[in-house]
Amino acid sequence: MSNGVPWASHEMGTGETSVMKLRWSKGAALLAAICATILCIAGCGGGSANVVSVTILPASATVVAGQAFSFTATVGGSTTLTVTWACSYVFTPLPTTAVPNPVATKAAACTSGQSVNGGTIGTFTTSAASGSNVLTYTAPSLGSFPSPVPTVTFTATADADHSKTGTTQIALDSGIRVAITPASVTVPVGVTPAQTVQFSASLLNSTPTNLQWLVTQPNQSSSTTNNQTANPNGADCSATCGKIDANGVYTAPASVPTDTTPSGSKTTSP
Repeated sequence: MSNGVPWASHEMGTGETSVMKLRWSKGAALLAAICATILCIAGCGGGSANVVSVTILPASATVVAGQAFSFTATVGGSTTLTVTWACSYVFTPLPTTAVPNPVATKAAACTSGQSVNGGTIGTFTTSAASGSNVLTYTAPSLGSFPSPVPTVTFTATADADHSKTGTTQIALDSGIRVAITPASVTVPVGVTPAQTVQFSASLLNSTPTNLQWLVTQPNQSSSTTNNQTANPNGADCSATCGKIDANGVYTAPASVPTDTTPSGSKTTSP
């Protein structure tokens, strides 16, 4: 043998030499087949299928009444870059005596300019120019601002794979901010005539007309959520904690209250 390769010596016959050469040829064929298999595994099986994904930016936003805001959907893992947009909304009804702690509604589909809760959902347009997938949303104006205020969700579904979606959520803001003067005051109780205090309100993004004044006593132990903090939807504690008229004039009670209205925490702070 020479260099590890089987070969016939002078003493061997032709038949044996032929057999040895045949065995060598079979071994070489087997080795070549194994190498080809390895190459195929390394070269053909190393990749993986593309996974389609959809991302919307920003993922959420607060949009003030009358303002416009744009959202962009990006598709990954496909050469088909377009999406189909859909709108839905939910809202929590205002509390009532029968239902003091209402829960949010189930999601419902919406269309651009649709009427909802005494106002509109807002308007929106979409554009897929150059695969940009831009949705531009315009919040309703103050004149058509809904109440209760809904939360709007936009869903982008990849045209390449309808099981792949992205979402963005919009919180609507009227933009109205209220400041009351004075911010705090001490009023004597049990004085004749009853002591009064004039309060005034200034509003941002709206004129201070048709104001509704309310006196409440926050009660953290209340089973009604709106009564746990100073809330415009909370219970009116007049007249046990005093009263306030449509002009913002507060009149102190004849005596210090001994419980909250509704009752619960025994606080005396209106």
